[in-house]
Amino acid sequence: MKNESIKDFIIILIISSTFLLKIDEINADSLSGNFKGPCLSDTNCRNVCKGEGKRSGHCNTTFFGKCWCEN
Repeated sequence: MKNESIKDFIIILIISSTFLLKIDEINADSLSGNFKGPCLSDTNCRNVCKGEGKRSGHCNTTFFGKCWCEN
């Protein structure tokens, strides 16, 4: 009985974490496919990302001035 409860708990935990990982993938930022050159303006990045159908965008100087789109 106790082993079955532990087994059920582990199964529920695995299913829950898989579900949460999928949600995180949906909300994750991604590099812009259309932005050219170094990203120096959040406004330009945001406009390009919106043109790609994304919610918004921002520059990230940590990654060599790349434009990241918010899904």
